[in-house]
Amino acid sequence: LVQVWYPMSVCTNSRNQKLSIIRALDETGNTSWAVPGGAAFKLHDFGFRGVSSVESASIGGCAHLVNFLGTDTVAAMVCAKRYYNATKISGHSIPASEHSTMTSWGP
Repeated sequence: LVQVWYPMSVCTNSRNQKLSIIRALDETGNTSWAVPGGAAFKLHDFGFRGVSSVESASIGGCAHLVNFLGTDTVAAMVCAKRYYNATKISGHSIPASEHSTMTSWGP
């Protein structure tokens, strides 16, 4: 049960967040769901830095990839390829910088 609960929780949470994002995009007039304008990259996974193990990062990150394409968790893409036979790249990174460096630039 423990091995099933974590990915199901991550995937369900991710799905609900995706639905909220899509609803907000609809309400603000963005009706293009194609990459990159749509919801596929609106919630990026930086979860590897906050979990207890590489295995947790793999499992949770792979669950996130069910709903979104943005990830910096390479272990999730390895998991998708190894255990789900992903034949294409299952996730992509984005040009991002750490919050502390951005805030140090000032207004």
